Amino acid sequence: MKALIKHIVFNSIFIVLISATSAQAEKTGGIQLKIVVEKEVETTGLKGQTIIKRLEPFNMIPADKVVYTTQYHNTGTQNARNVLITNPIPKGLFYLKGSAEQPKTTVTYSIDGGKTFSPPPQLKITQKDGKQRPALAQDYTHIRWKIQSISVNEKGSVHFKAQLK
Repeated sequence: MKALIKHIVFNSIFIVLISATSAQAEKTGGIQLKIVVEKEVETTGLKGQTIIKRLEPFNMIPADKVVYTTQYHNTGTQNARNVLITNPIPKGLFYLKGSAEQPKTTVTYSIDGGKTFSPPPQLKITQKDGKQRPALAQDYTHIRWKIQSISVNEKGSVHFKAQLK
């Protein structure tokens, strides 16, 4: 029963994530976005090596890792500049530190539901006693990638990993 509930919750999270990211795509004109969600599983090969596989995200249990990939394609007639791709981190998951860093992008994070974004050293959490502490990866609510330029017909992707609580 718990596995079924986790499965239903996870599928609901997936639908919310697609809706949120698609809304961002509408604002960028010629940039089309597609979300791919996969469960990351580590296995051991015949020679003892670690093999990482990505599978459909079914039968998720706490501590499972999930990879969210946002594929982009500039279908417009002009190069796109300063493109922002924003992904929420679904409730019930926490971001795995360092997994969103990508070549040719600037990555910023939000800890306030996507209202503001900053690099990690600038993110501070105000505690109940009024003191501030540095935000941890688990505090992030959204990730934003800024891509300087996407050429006409160029395809690419950004991704992050999260873990089921």
